[in-house]
Amino acid sequence: MSPKQLVVFGRPHLYYEHNHSVHILSDICPHQGAYLSKGWINKRGNIHCPYHGFEYDPEGRFMCIPTPELAKKGGRHCPLKKYEIYQNGKDLYLCPTDQKPEPQHLPYYPPEHYDDKFTAISGTQMISQDYRVTTENVLDMLHISYVHTFGNINEPLPFNIQYHQLSDISGRTTFQYKPFNYTISMMMGNDTKVIVENEFILPTTTITRVISGDIVKTVMTRSTPVSKNKTLFFYTVYRNFWFCRWKWMTWVNRIFDVFMKVMMDLTISEDVAILKNVNPKHRVGTVVTKYDVTIQQYRQASQRFMDKLKKTKNPTEAITSNQTHCQ
Repeated sequence: MSPKQLVVFGRPHLYYEHNHSVHILSDICPHQGAYLSKGWINKRGNIHCPYHGFEYDPEGRFMCIPTPELAKKGGRHCPLKKYEIYQNGKDLYLCPTDQKPEPQHLPYYPPEHYDDKFTAISGTQMISQDYRVTTENVLDMLHISYVHTFGNINEPLPFNIQYHQLSDISGRTTFQYKPFNYTISMMMGNDTKVIVENEFILPTTTITRVISGDIVKTVMTRSTPVSKNKTLFFYTVYRNFWFCRWKWMTWVNRIFDVFMKVMMDLTISEDVAILKNVNPKHRVGTVVTKYDVTIQQYRQASQRFMDKLKKTKNPTEAITSNQTHCQ
């Protein structure tokens, strides 16, 4: 596999695979600053800088300058930073801190992820907006009917709104709304109202669970800040309908997987269209309504999170789910 560059928090990282192992290092050659992701991988699984051919192993150790008269074996010196990674199925995460994350700090997955009654599809999209704006948009219950085709502009306001603090880093709002006639909730659940559970887990994980009778659709998202106004948006959609566990019927699942993927991409495109008109400097407005409860609680939890991070000597004591999605 050719080396690739991953930009996270404005920093370039080198990503490559060799012999079924994944490696993530700093993408900056410590010699004269060339991007190692533009180089090549040799048979030993070492990366060569495209500028002068310097060779580094998967641990970030300098090995040699591959020129006979200048060759000098290294092997002990580690000028390249190596990042801890965590893999869950096809999802790959890197830890931006220097210390290996403890089990309680690993990325959160909803119960549906481990439930064989659910199937899932995943995707990513690069969004030109601040990651906080992107995350808060998913937690915004009020925009549904005004932005999305599955909303109900005739009766747009949610009702029966209740917020519950789940922990220092998570909270959930439960509310109801009346869906549009031609939505999955109406066609499958045949219900005049749906229950929505909208949850956040710091720093940027959200869980949105739409319940209509026995029909459940759950959307998990994570927003990774690539740069100041650029976000890598990752999502997984879980469903317990249009799903067959018989192997000879898997083609049916694939058809509905494509349909769910198209619908989710349409939803994201509708969000992107409105988010490009949001000024991130003014995302915290002076007008606050009861429909903003999830966003307000998310902001307060984020502030407490950052305050604790500044006070602690060990960042991993304060950071939960501090991994960054790199799929």
